[in-house]
Amino acid sequence: MAPPLRIAILECDTPLEGTRAKYGSYGGVFRSLLLSAASSLSAPPPPPPLSTSANNNTNNNNNNNKNNHNDKKSETPPPLELDLTTYDVVTKQTYPDLSTIDAILLTGSRYSAFDNDPWILALVKHVQAALFHQHVRVLGICFGHQIVGRALGAKVARSPLGWEASVLPFRLSSLGREIFDGRSHLSLHQMHRDIVVEYPPGVEPLGESERCATQGMLLRPRMNSHSRRGSSREGGGDGGGGGGGGGGGGGSVASTVPIGSVGDTKSSAAPAPATAPATVPATATKEGAAADTNNTDTKTTETKTPDDDDNDGGDENGVKKSGCITVQGHPEFNEGIVRELLQSRHAQGIFDDATFEDAMRRVGLDHDGVVVARGFLRFLLDD
Repeated sequence: MAPPLRIAILECDTPLEGTRAKYGSYGGVFRSLLLSAASSLSAPPPPPPLSTSANNNTNNNNNNNKNNHNDKKSETPPPLELDLTTYDVVTKQTYPDLSTIDAILLTGSRYSAFDNDPWILALVKHVQAALFHQHVRVLGICFGHQIVGRALGAKVARSPLGWEASVLPFRLSSLGREIFDGRSHLSLHQMHRDIVVEYPPGVEPLGESERCATQGMLLRPRMNSHSRRGSSREGGGDGGGGGGGGGGGGGSVASTVPIGSVGDTKSSAAPAPATAPATVPATATKEGAAADTNNTDTKTTETKTPDDDDNDGGDENGVKKSGCITVQGHPEFNEGIVRELLQSRHAQGIFDDATFEDAMRRVGLDHDGVVVARGFLRFLLDD
């Protein structure tokens, strides 16, 4: 049996009270999503359709169907075991030992990825180290997507088109369709007005929406021929856990978890309509706060990326670089989480009445969070 897939969840914020009571932290929210996706990857295929031939062939057809179904069952993939750990990178600034994991996952955050607070700069540096690591792959969600873009040398800034909030559709590129179950469009919960302005060098686009041309990106991994998983099984990461942005926390959370499912993540196949460090104040700009929205001037600085050393993806010692996959939307969010966020930001005056009412009309629509999570897990499993 394959060893567990070891994913370190880097918590970049703390959820609101209702979400915190149900899940504990954003690590708990992602735990539910990833377990649901792992369960669906491990599910047996459906049985073949019943035969419609004449009655005198019924017994033979039933026997054939049984045999075919048994053959199918033998092809069922083994259960995918996940080893999930969480790290508070905001207040405790704890990080995993990269030699003991297979991937890092960066969560969303109320903060802006183009700010220069010490914890954000440390996070960018850790992501760059992971991107150059021989075995570790990187997953990014919303703020995490933007941090990965910044680590790869892209400009991150506030969008002049404003917020994307609640369930919204976006178009997938041809590569995005390959990764995400052949869909032409996906619908995801959104909660952002900051964007990766342009794709970094070397990455491939996964999708676009009317307000955000950079809805997801892939940096293809270029690995040595031996498998990444199980390459380093001894040792452990730093202590961590708890929440981000306003902090709190607990000690390290490290446990192998069984396959499970998440409750209200609904799927939709509905079609849709057609950085570098910034010059900003030292105090972090919260994307979900009534901060100075004129503070959007950013500049792209020279940032070393995994493609800068040579043309074949190897460093001077021939070590191949790892890869990343990110989305701007929130596959981990569900209706309850987003309702709470919308109500809180409306009460604070961050969302005006029109924006709030429009987002609330869409909050209960079907969305494709599990589809995205399955694509992420397949990316991690692909040697």
